[in-house]
Amino acid sequence: MLPPYKWKYPSQRKEELPRGVDLSPENETEALTGWVNGLKASDLEERLARAFRSKNLDFIFQYNLFIQGRKYKNTIDFLVNVGLSRFAIEVYGEYTHESQADREADAQREAELNITLQKDGIENIIVVWHWEIPDAESAEIKVDELFL
Repeated sequence: MLPPYKWKYPSQRKEELPRGVDLSPENETEALTGWVNGLKASDLEERLARAFRSKNLDFIFQYNLFIQGRKYKNTIDFLVNVGLSRFAIEVYGEYTHESQADREADAQREAELNITLQKDGIENIIVVWHWEIPDAESAEIKVDELFL
């Protein structure tokens, strides 16, 4: 019989949540899965993707751009095709884009990406903030405002 395997490095798993923490979604009618087109997604991204689908808009989730020598991430959240136009959409969550430094880095990243997007005939990045789409209904209203 073989001895149990001993890991070289300690586990990187996060601690378990304390007992009694309510993990139920705020709006249980949404039943979010955490996935869009087979890729892991935030609740905001999934909500927006569902709104695109409900409006029969063609989109690519996690659209990759090739930018040689670029030090930031080269992926935009959504590329949406509307008629002959293509739009880049970024969804900004509450915690990842809240500090002044984060917003300055976001502005720099957007400026760099917009140059490449324009070369590819794609409109400048449209930012959708977390407070604009707190639920499915507001996501559909936002999509109507943007594209219809």
